Amino acid sequence: MEEMYIFYLLTAAFLLVGPLLILLGMKSMKPPYHWKQTVGEVTEDRKMDNKGNVYPAVRFMVDDKSYEVRSKVAQNPPLRVGKRVKLSYDPEDLSDIRIHTFAQGGGLFILAGAFFTMIGFIFLKVVI
Repeated sequence: MEEMYIFYLLTAAFLLVGPLLILLGMKSMKPPYHWKQTVGEVTEDRKMDNKGNVYPAVRFMVDDKSYEVRSKVAQNPPLRVGKRVKLSYDPEDLSDIRIHTFAQGGGLFILAGAFFTMIGFIFLKVVI
């Protein structure tokens, strides 16, 4: 009987965490409403920390002025130098950008959330 309680708890945990991860990913996909969008070019994509995380630098234009900014979000696999990418930026702080890629757009959270939710429903099917 104790095993069933553990199974119930696991089911509840998966069914709670999965949708939360999906919501987090969806929130990450959409930049704040006042941000602007543009196209930039990857100028550098190298490992920046001891964990091997890659933070790409992107050059883009705003009001005929060029800016080069390093993303605050790691990107794996790395982006190819010279690749043109869509990005969003904060017009009040041009150092704050979000490159429109699967990894930087919250796709990994959505994928993990879908996996957790699926496992939760499989457990629920077993419990019922």
